Amino acid sequence: RGWREEWQQGEFPFYYCQIAPYDYGIITEPGKNVINSAYLREQQAMVEHRVGNSGMAVLLDAGMKTGIHPGKKKVAGERLARLALVKTYGMKGVTAESPYYTGMEVKNDTVTVFFDRADMWINCKEKFASDLFEVAGEDRVFHPAKAWIERSKVKVKSEAVKSPVAVRYAFKNYAKGDLYCEDLPVSSFRSDNW
Repeated sequence: RGWREEWQQGEFPFYYCQIAPYDYGIITEPGKNVINSAYLREQQAMVEHRVGNSGMAVLLDAGMKTGIHPGKKKVAGERLARLALVKTYGMKGVTAESPYYTGMEVKNDTVTVFFDRADMWINCKEKFASDLFEVAGEDRVFHPAKAWIERSKVKVKSEAVKSPVAVRYAFKNYAKGDLYCEDLPVSSFRSDNW
């Protein structure tokens, strides 16, 4: 909004890149990593839903664990170009926006995760299920979970959590995203606000 006001060009399109995953290695107490970049990705994802004529290129699959400036610049550029081609220039037949988390539902010990912009179904490249989901119960302790895809939804379950109340996907400083719709990755997300 500030740049649009400063440049006085109206509501011009504004497309931006998600911060790529990187292992910052920040530890505040034994065994507890600070996950600041996951929080930043979460805030970045909210912007495109709050600011008109904007969009985010999700880069959850383009980071480097040990390099803060990953080398996959072409991936970022192509995703930004797709946003411009579709949202600004009206190109048809091209998917430009990554799916995003919209909510969850719990039935017994299984969480169903819902997405918007996933008309062509969710998938995992080179495997059948994601390894990056976690669930927590009332104790707010997250445990690795088994996840499987049912069209545009993901079912999540952990033997360690009999009554889940929250789900997270790749909500860490570094995670190599493995959940897609077509070839665009899903961003990290969480259902909780702990």
